Amino acid sequence: MYTRAGIFLPWQDNVFSKAAAIETFYFWPAWELSLKEIFRVLMPSGRINIEMAWNKDDGIGYSKRLEKMNLT
Repeated sequence: MYTRAGIFLPWQDNVFSKAAAIETFYFWPAWELSLKEIFRVLMPSGRINIEMAWNKDDGIGYSKRLEKMNLT
């Protein structure tokens, strides 16, 4: 599965059993809408894997972003 600059994914509902986002989630400008769209194309028993890792000393402050998203 891939995402584009827009939120809309060009597939019908319930067509994928798996989705993955590797090192990209914290770059999504509209993560709530993106997740809704991913769940729309996932089958009811489908799974999503979002993998996030970062260097806490890189100065970017991803933990603050995650707190802002209520993901901590």
